[in-house]
Amino acid sequence: MYFEPKELGGFLFNVYLRMFSDEDVSWMMSIRSSGKGEAQRQISRNSLVYHTRATFAVLLKRVKERVTTDWNLVMLDLIGRIRQDQTLLLGRNYIQDLFCQLHLLGVFSVETLRPDNLRLSHVRISGWNTIPPVIFISLVVPRQKLKVLENLPQEKLRSPLLQIEMHGPSFHNAFSSIQTAFGKLSDSAGPNQEPTLVFTEDPKGWAGSADLIVSIAVPTWTLSNEGVQLDASRQFIAEMSTKALITDPAEQTVLEAPSRVPVVPQQTSACRVTLKFGSVERFVQFPFPIDGDHTRLKIARKSHYIEVTAFPCSHNSPFFSSLNGFNVNKFPVLFNGPIPTVWNIHRVHLARLPVTNLGNNAHLLKIPLNCMTSEYERKVIRGGEDPRRSKPLTEVKESLQVMFARFTGIQAGAPVSVFSLQDPVEGGENYAVLFFSAFRLDLSSHSFILDGHVLPITKTLPKQVLDDLYNSGMSVNQVTTVGQETLLWRQLIHAFVERCRQTWTHQTDCEYIKIGQVPPSYAMGESFICHCGRGKDVDGMLRKKEWKKYAPFSTRIAVSPLYAVSYMETVIGNLFTEPSQTPKKVQKDSAEEVSKKLDELSLSEVNGESCQKCGSSGDLLACSRCKIKYCSKTCQLDDWKAHKRFCRQP
Repeated sequence: MYFEPKELGGFLFNVYLRMFSDEDVSWMMSIRSSGKGEAQRQISRNSLVYHTRATFAVLLKRVKERVTTDWNLVMLDLIGRIRQDQTLLLGRNYIQDLFCQLHLLGVFSVETLRPDNLRLSHVRISGWNTIPPVIFISLVVPRQKLKVLENLPQEKLRSPLLQIEMHGPSFHNAFSSIQTAFGKLSDSAGPNQEPTLVFTEDPKGWAGSADLIVSIAVPTWTLSNEGVQLDASRQFIAEMSTKALITDPAEQTVLEAPSRVPVVPQQTSACRVTLKFGSVERFVQFPFPIDGDHTRLKIARKSHYIEVTAFPCSHNSPFFSSLNGFNVNKFPVLFNGPIPTVWNIHRVHLARLPVTNLGNNAHLLKIPLNCMTSEYERKVIRGGEDPRRSKPLTEVKESLQVMFARFTGIQAGAPVSVFSLQDPVEGGENYAVLFFSAFRLDLSSHSFILDGHVLPITKTLPKQVLDDLYNSGMSVNQVTTVGQETLLWRQLIHAFVERCRQTWTHQTDCEYIKIGQVPPSYAMGESFICHCGRGKDVDGMLRKKEWKKYAPFSTRIAVSPLYAVSYMETVIGNLFTEPSQTPKKVQKDSAEEVSKKLDELSLSEVNGESCQKCGSSGDLLACSRCKIKYCSKTCQLDDWKAHKRFCRQP
């Protein structure tokens, strides 16, 4: 038989309405006008469930096998009617159940159940190499939980509705096309194999003691969160949100009290916000440092949660530059019991790191040294930012660039191995001298380290040692630090010392342990590292005659670059087109030379744009509305379903 697609679609839609007439809104409204007894009889009669969406799918399969028509057009017309229908109260709740059954029976597959659907590519299930568009969820119902049904008289039990529901903030799906049997589920998969469930049926059924196994087919995409798409032209985290769930009944009472007690947020660490309401304190944690002065709150008093939205905060924020803030020590050494432990600088075993003589290849360090600073920091170094604003970490990075450049010979002149740190504001005296004996490769971090020793200049240092130091005639590079940079160097040095501690341990009279803080003192003339490592592991100093006299007062140190992080600020940016960022310290190659070297790293254009679909560059076409760019009409059409969600009329 031949049918016009729309006529057959309309006919099948009417069949659909008749099959599920017990969900008809008009019928529900009509029984309200009936008497109480009649209404109960009608409700009781309609509580017998004769059909599920699987029933309708089987009917459509039979129709498909017996008619001549454009079946895809028939199904598109039918599904369009079902989507728009407002007759059946639960029609939209069961629509995913219907789609699954149509797909499994080969009747029709909606877009979300096709193998090439974008949503399916975002789904990840542990142990599965390939993800099908439909998966089965199996639940084990303990036998004792069925006693409530077994003990009911048949006239009261009738035909209970059995279904599985899935719901979230914006959806509610019901699946009534369930499969049930008594038995046992087991995983038969071997090592490194995809999980495989095997069902062993209990032939006794209701008369046995096995649990009830309930299985239902659901669209795979409904089990995953919507994927996050990253736009290469927008490189940073705009904001972060997290929730504090108030589960304690007493705390819930405080939150939902009629007085509507205010919720006060307070930043208590780099990544933590403490929420105070009444006498209650709760905290939320973020993955990155935040600006606690600009948090937003969403308070759901009846739903018992507080959502906190915060903005990421980089070190150039005034909050992070303030000595009054919590984050004065950017390189903390914390106590693990009585043992000091480096918090945010990785440990290294210097004896296992290979020593490298760069020779004529020292120029290869220019690129990683330049990447220590972000685009913002390079502006700071060139004087393009407010000079009144303190930027100690940028200044420390600049000083580190000096040390690496002078030790390896990148900068003009003979290589230098000894550096003295001096603060002209604090008396103009040196507060530390660094002796570097080797350049090592930090293989685990794909970086490099200066292996050396630090000599703190303190009031207790013998006068003869000081006199020899100032009159030794050694080639010493003076590194000037001022104010907060000096404080930051004192924090950084003790972290650089602790990270490479291998051959000595902290003693019971360690200054860190006695005073309970690291460093023990910030005062000029006082030691900012403990005495436990002095004179130990100093073979590198003993090999040089002019350094031997300082070895008993020195401690081993591992100095490495401090890199900017791309998730907080632009790192490369205009690095290859901007003028030299460190005129007084490191002379850079020309933009063309650096760019040629970076080609070896397969970097694409730094500031270039690419096709939104395939990522290719070159001649791009821009959308007239939202300015998203594509390399061809084909890519634009292929990406339209994702593109249209973001495209806005200007």
